[in-house]
Amino acid sequence: MIQLRNRYIQVDDNQRISFGGNQAWFFEKKLSDFGCGLVASGDILLYLAKTGRIKSTETELVLRHGEIYEKEMYLMYLRGLEKKYFYVSRLIRGITGFGLVIGFNRFAAARKSTLRASWGVPAKKIGVVIARSLENNIPVVFSVGANFPWIFGKKGVTLYEKQGGTYNRSMQTRKHYMTITGMTRDDRLGELYQISSWGREYYMSRREYEEYIHRYSLGLLTNILLIREKK
Repeated sequence: MIQLRNRYIQVDDNQRISFGGNQAWFFEKKLSDFGCGLVASGDILLYLAKTGRIKSTETELVLRHGEIYEKEMYLMYLRGLEKKYFYVSRLIRGITGFGLVIGFNRFAAARKSTLRASWGVPAKKIGVVIARSLENNIPVVFSVGANFPWIFGKKGVTLYEKQGGTYNRSMQTRKHYMTITGMTRDDRLGELYQISSWGREYYMSRREYEEYIHRYSLGLLTNILLIREKK
């Protein structure tokens, strides 16, 4: 099992303590409908700030309130990121992978961080690269992109919830950004990614994710945001 060395992002949404952020908290329809990439990117920046990899006034305003963040402060932080770095477009229904790269790199460069992002790795290397990033204490933003070439197709990847020692099917997802926060193994499903999505903890089969890329999507659409030290 591979786990991040620090506690992942937690927000008090007045009902429970979340596991990462949730785009449904926004009252702005554009952000609640298409803000998954913004949330995933904002959570990564907060986590990197917690570990001292990036320092900024934006993240410090949230982090100074302790390990569990107040929802309105957290949403104000994300709205600021959207205006300056991660613009969410109604036209393209969110942010492209390359848009995430541009936003992350502009944010990091302005704060003199040595971290930089790039979009995508070969499908056969995705699992190895994800494991390496987690071992380096960096969560991984990833996408389950649209079906291709039939972009209106409804195939997706299953998210599982852990109940006791069993991983049960919860839903299928596509056209969505999420964050990988760990890896584990199940006797039935094989290697699993621990996922933050919609403010909850889910799991995804590595095999099913890679199969989705090969059978139903495309590496350009379904891939990861790779963050590493600038060479």
